Amino acid sequence: MLFLLIALLQINLHESLDSFGIWNKTIQYIIEGKMKVPGSMNYFIFDESNITALDINGEKMNTLYQKQKEIFDDYRVPNYIFACDNLEEATELLVNTTHNLAFLLRMVYGVKTDNAIILLISMKTRKMKIRTGDSIKRIITDGNSNYILSILKPILGEEKYYEAWDNYLYYIGYYNDV
Repeated sequence: MLFLLIALLQINLHESLDSFGIWNKTIQYIIEGKMKVPGSMNYFIFDESNITALDINGEKMNTLYQKQKEIFDDYRVPNYIFACDNLEEATELLVNTTHNLAFLLRMVYGVKTDNAIILLISMKTRKMKIRTGDSIKRIITDGNSNYILSILKPILGEEKYYEAWDNYLYYIGYYNDV
């Protein structure tokens, strides 16, 4: 019985990801061509299980990539979406996960993360976090981030993932325009 319990715990631990697991899968997906990323790495969408069920080269995904590019080109805001099946929240808080992802983007790809925004979603636990860098926090405040999350929550609850990503990108642009 003890052996079975240990085996089940190990299975559950392997199903959830911490920041380094997310990062490793992101790199794996880039190498395998499961994600589109610009050479600058200033924006991308990591969708662990392709919850949008969209082709990365399809019209809707290209619309999202174009919006991400415009946000970076117009406002110099690197922007990312990390949609993960299940985050390892028992050992790493969401806030720490987003900070670690920002650190890895800065260290590995030289991204200026003080002006970056990261959306992290754990699909299984339905938890979300927006991480804004110190410079962008003056434009997209914690209150603005919480408002964006309140808009996304019902959309994600209806499993309208494309619409959720589209709304997220809309609000990043909106707050930068204000």
